[in-house]
Amino acid sequence: MRMGRQFFRMLGAGMLAAGLLAGYAPGAAGAEPGAAAGSGGWGKAVTLGGGAGAPSLMSCSSPGSCTAAGQLGGYVYTVRQVRGACGKPAVIRGTARTSRPSSSPGGLACFRAGGCVLAGTYRDSFGHSQAFIVTRSRGTWGKLTVVPGLARLDRGNSAGISYLSCPSAGNCTAAGSYTDAKRGGHEFTVSQARGRWGHAVPVPGVTGLPGQAPGTIAGFQAISCPAPGTCAAGGSYQVGAGPNPGGQAYVVDEVHGTWGTPQPVPGLAALNTGLYAVLDVISCPSPGNCAAGGGYTEANGVTVPFVVNETHGTWGTATEVNSSISDWPGDGAWVTAMSCPSAGNCLAGGLYQVFVDGHASKVFVVSEVNGTWGQAIPVPGTSRLNQGFDAWVTQISCSSAGNCGVAGWYSATDDRDLALFFRQPFVATEVHGTWRWAIEVPGIKTPPPSIGSFAATTTIACPAPGRCSAGGYYQDAKGRYHTFVVSQP
Repeated sequence: MRMGRQFFRMLGAGMLAAGLLAGYAPGAAGAEPGAAAGSGGWGKAVTLGGGAGAPSLMSCSSPGSCTAAGQLGGYVYTVRQVRGACGKPAVIRGTARTSRPSSSPGGLACFRAGGCVLAGTYRDSFGHSQAFIVTRSRGTWGKLTVVPGLARLDRGNSAGISYLSCPSAGNCTAAGSYTDAKRGGHEFTVSQARGRWGHAVPVPGVTGLPGQAPGTIAGFQAISCPAPGTCAAGGSYQVGAGPNPGGQAYVVDEVHGTWGTPQPVPGLAALNTGLYAVLDVISCPSPGNCAAGGGYTEANGVTVPFVVNETHGTWGTATEVNSSISDWPGDGAWVTAMSCPSAGNCLAGGLYQVFVDGHASKVFVVSEVNGTWGQAIPVPGTSRLNQGFDAWVTQISCSSAGNCGVAGWYSATDDRDLALFFRQPFVATEVHGTWRWAIEVPGIKTPPPSIGSFAATTTIACPAPGRCSAGGYYQDAKGRYHTFVVSQP
């Protein structure tokens, strides 16, 4: 169990590093499963001006017409791509209202005719973090809107938005958290229907789950809302006490604006014999039809990835992600990203850890087709890129079943002392069920491995088969960070 928890902590540190900065061993020799050589049609990356920070969000209304959002110096910025050409980054007015700004984007959704919704967090004149929503109409961002009804919940204390889901223009749900007058933390959602935002609705504290430690309240670690007022969420809750408490995973549904009773992920307790599990990603293509994933720990301390499906409002039994990869799951594996374009059709991805004189991580994807999960395979092409010391899947986007894009980073040196300090961005695409090899993002100029640099693809959006756009960051030889956007023309 100690090794499993150590792996969880390392995973968390890796996620944090990717967020702040923004080869495998196959079961048999030969070509990677289902992969074809080639660039996948990716053009050269475009470096954005203005010294923008790494984008954390991207949404495309159509191929070549996308918007990315990120954070720079405490401000929220966006950059728009129209017909494949990128403009200059522009700061969202109002996201810096103090001399010490601290704003961040939490969710972004864009539609036809240049319309978008952006939600996140900004610091007000009193130094408190507050949740905001802003819309773009005809290419112009409006004024920041404070979430209606949130003031009566947080009583002037802090709040913020971390998630946004918009199944169609004018119909969205945002989710976040707030601190009440007694400094207690709570989750909330707010929904938009036919263009009109309702009031913030507090989410009942997740308590009373089997074995849950007395006095503890679990928060969301993942949420997806396929329709206004209809969401699925989940995370982990504490079991036991002491310096090393255990953890179990749970799910909870909102239906027509009313949150139901949280429940443990069905079947996971029987797998989680090491008593440390977390649900970390969730995707719902339609109300009552979702998939989620994360990791649990076996009695021997090895972390194992799992997936679980909800069908017509009922959660099924969690299952282990299986694979024929020879060193799977190594010393631990985890689902870090997921996208489900339709009920029963999903793509999940993550990493698995192999400890050799330190540690090495390799990346995988696993598909669900018509309700059946297959076996995990290495992200096709990453054996040519990753020197076997570090890699991560940061985000997945699917426009339809068998048409997906994967973003992440890998280590581009075989020097173990520098592996953690020389990361390169990659993208990989699946078109009509056939994978194109993962490639290093074209046009990124980074220093040689002897110097070391950080670079990663942090976000990806795929509005149509073989038509993805992605964004990320890279570090030059002088240590300066630059933001890039790259597309399939």
